[in-house]
Amino acid sequence: MNDSVRRALNIAAIFVLVLGVSVVALLYWFGHGELRDAARASLKVDLRNLGVAESLYFAQHHTYTAVLTELADFHPRSNVSVELADSTGWEATAVETRHAQVCTFGSGDVTVKCQ
Repeated sequence: MNDSVRRALNIAAIFVLVLGVSVVALLYWFGHGELRDAARASLKVDLRNLGVAESLYFAQHHTYTAVLTELADFHPRSNVSVELADSTGWEATAVETRHAQVCTFGSGDVTVKCQ
């Protein structure tokens, strides 16, 4: 085999390698986006459920609670941590640990806000 054929085969091999890596990167990118969206949806559901639980608590006690264990009807998913900021109104921040998603929701909010 002469040098020009060998060089052409090397260039073709490098091209195929770059193409393969590009395809894998694109598949990862699109798959990761779906996981991020699922994580964000999970946070929104948890925060909306927290809103319902806080409303039920307020109806019985005429105040909101900043202690999650006092909310009998609220059980966040295992990969979500929820913290209440105050009990005069209430505002909560939920963090999905695996995909680094953060959402907030409070008593005066209409929609869950995610970053």
